[in-house]
Amino acid sequence: MATHNIKTKTARAQLPYQKNPYWCVISNGLAVGYSVPVSHGEGSWHLRVGVSGRYVAEKVPPEIFVSVPSKDTKFDQACEYARAHHERLSSGYGLPRKDVSALASAYLSEKKRLHATQPDKTRRIESFIRCHIDRKPLGGVSASQLNRIDIETWLAGHVASDLRAGTDKHTSACASANRGLAQLKAILNWAHSNKLLIADDAWAQIKKYSGVSRSRSYIPTLAEFEAVYSQSAGVLKDLMLFLAETGMRPGEPLKLQVQDIDPSSRIVRIPEDTKTGRRTIKVSVKAMDLLQSCSKGKCQESYIFGEGSKPIDSCQMSKWFRKARERAGVDDEFVLYSLRHAWITNAIKQRSPMEVAKYAGTSMQMIESFYLKFDSENFIDNISPMFSGAVS
Repeated sequence: MATHNIKTKTARAQLPYQKNPYWCVISNGLAVGYSVPVSHGEGSWHLRVGVSGRYVAEKVPPEIFVSVPSKDTKFDQACEYARAHHERLSSGYGLPRKDVSALASAYLSEKKRLHATQPDKTRRIESFIRCHIDRKPLGGVSASQLNRIDIETWLAGHVASDLRAGTDKHTSACASANRGLAQLKAILNWAHSNKLLIADDAWAQIKKYSGVSRSRSYIPTLAEFEAVYSQSAGVLKDLMLFLAETGMRPGEPLKLQVQDIDPSSRIVRIPEDTKTGRRTIKVSVKAMDLLQSCSKGKCQESYIFGEGSKPIDSCQMSKWFRKARERAGVDDEFVLYSLRHAWITNAIKQRSPMEVAKYAGTSMQMIESFYLKFDSENFIDNISPMFSGAVS
């Protein structure tokens, strides 16, 4: 790298304009740069840092400069900032380890801090890190040595692992891997934005599997519902009936505590740590009877579909459902969320779309663009929700 004299204001004033900064090497792997302004005014300062064979260039924040009367100290201040930045990058921002697992752990800690009162928002992230990073070779890869081959190998392994676990369609395994890739990229992008990773070339250009994404738009027939229901047991049976009767999102009933229901008025208060926040609805007699049966002998703080003070994890419930579906030999397009689709599709044939949207905690746009196209005749006649309307 060619080096230029940018140490003084006089020297910088003599430099002709060019698109790229003029660089001055201040130590091995570290340089400070100055961009000449297009017209009159102050130019901008830059730094170029090399760590573990990789280089990153970025602009020095203007706010770090402190004006000193009758003395030009901008070069010295830029150098001081560049050295401190280099030290932070080299130390991995104080992480005890510098591998992908450590980055994921730091990401999780930050998410837990941001969602301290909503632990459900981080459970899936924690499960993903534990199963797909910490227990995989990728977790032990040094952050400074991470490359595209590491990510591609991990992605292919994700598909193979799902197939070994019993996923009966390659497209389903690829769709699962795509979701995993999105979460991994979120972790790595966070690390990159916080200067824990120097460059994003290891993952930025990796594409998800195409042609495998599918919206959860399947509506089961009554026969399919009964087949899976017959292969279910315990709390899963109760949850399936409750979802078919209320159209809630699968994760919402799992957050209900005994104190959230009022049997006399059939009111259910859905907690605020759900997708659309707190809302209050009036459920059918059948749904309330089911809630009371599941709440029998439990204290007010106990979870209705859980074990005392501990809620059942939605991922665990999905696993139970998947196993029951496999035993029943039903299409794997049928997921717990399908019961919400069936309920809403039926409800908009009985009440106005606006009433249904309010009750179900969704938008009119979603009702019009997504649900009005479905036909759930096979499901409606036998599992008909006792739609009671939304209660504010």
